[in-house]
Amino acid sequence: MGPHGAGLTHILHLPRGAAVVELTNTPPPQPGRSVANIYRSVATWTGHPYAAVKGAEQPKPRQVASAVCGLLGRRSAVGVLPAG
Repeated sequence: MGPHGAGLTHILHLPRGAAVVELTNTPPPQPGRSVANIYRSVATWTGHPYAAVKGAEQPKPRQVASAVCGLLGRRSAVGVLPAG
């Protein structure tokens, strides 16, 4: 999990079974050959599940938990985040 940026190039070295959550202000898919699509594409090329959460500066914790739970095959974030 990380913000859109060069650090996500580490996707190339993730072990099998790892997933990627990108925090971004422009979630893919974007039209054309936008750089906003790059990490989704890299995750696809390397066989890693991918989810994007809008709001790179201050992502909403529930949206992040929901994306992670979706990648883990869980139906809800209950127990992942404190109530409130």
